[in-house]
Amino acid sequence: MIGLCLPEMRHEIEALWRECFPNDVTYTPFFFAEGFSPARCAVVTGPEGVETAACFYDVALNTGTEALPFLYLHGGATFARYRGKGNVHRLLAFFEEYCLTHGYWGYLLHAVPKTVLIMEHLSVPAAIRHCQTRCVSPGGVVHDIWSPCALDTFAALRARYVDSVPGTFYWPKDTLPFFYKDACHAGAVLHAELSGETCYAVVEPKPDGLLIREAGCPVDLLPQLVRGVCARMEHDGPVTLITRAGILPQIPGAASEMVYFAHIKPVRGHPALSAALDGNAYFNLCAI
Repeated sequence: MIGLCLPEMRHEIEALWRECFPNDVTYTPFFFAEGFSPARCAVVTGPEGVETAACFYDVALNTGTEALPFLYLHGGATFARYRGKGNVHRLLAFFEEYCLTHGYWGYLLHAVPKTVLIMEHLSVPAAIRHCQTRCVSPGGVVHDIWSPCALDTFAALRARYVDSVPGTFYWPKDTLPFFYKDACHAGAVLHAELSGETCYAVVEPKPDGLLIREAGCPVDLLPQLVRGVCARMEHDGPVTLITRAGILPQIPGAASEMVYFAHIKPVRGHPALSAALDGNAYFNLCAI
């Protein structure tokens, strides 16, 4: 059977996450305390209970004239003993039908190695790219004061740098609070005044360095942003900076490459989707 999760299935979903995401020892309890809702989780069940599950959230595509609602699929997983049964394909078919019957234009999911294989088999190639820049934390004197960014300030800055950009998929106001908490749990959401511009950064310490997964600021201020964030996080080492496709930060010694980031599966037609499927869409990424 396929359908929405029942409240009593919560503990099975938690057990599924603990099996499939064993390295996320702090994230799983955080997610089920802050981000899980049975009404926003679809499951494939069998005689013994839950076999496969995926949570979903609302995102919106800014077409330049309107916002089209989409679903973002998150945390999809199958218990090892049930893999190879075609559950993932059945679940994705469920999401297509859900989109059609609930007014969504389609769904998105991240282009990690396992999903790439599945989606290519379904003829849904990755279509959203981002620019991934690797560098070493710049030295020099830092005068900017970076401080924690409250949710209302974060929302206002994202409205400027992210939501307003045509071709961008972004978190609408009902979804943003959880992903703000998600970002704070993983690292920090910071903001500062740079050359008279209020800018922000979503920062996450990683084993291989510091990840700046969002950077909301004018492009020419990106080097200054990286320097200030590294100083605030007391980081002196490798940095990875994520920006929109085509945004190449001018940081000495940096190397940038285009990386496919997410799949788009539309369920109905719209002119803006043709451009998005041609690689001209962004997902929660910024810099202007």
